[in-house]
Amino acid sequence: MLQEGNFLPMADNEGNHMQAKVISIGDTAVKMDFNHPLAGMVMHFAGKVQDVRDATAEELAHGHVHGEGGHQH
Repeated sequence: MLQEGNFLPMADNEGNHMQAKVISIGDTAVKMDFNHPLAGMVMHFAGKVQDVRDATAEELAHGHVHGEGGHQH
């Protein structure tokens, strides 16, 4: 599995899963890229505004939208 160009499943010390692409393999080190495979690509999206509402006092205080169910941070 340890070949240049391969993606390897990895996990950080908190158990979060991610993919890493093997960039190069040296005698004492392996260089890996943890960016998302679409990073750096030009992407186009189409969308439609479905609703507009005033910000809540909590959103104004935090400086960002919380959406349905409050904030998750």
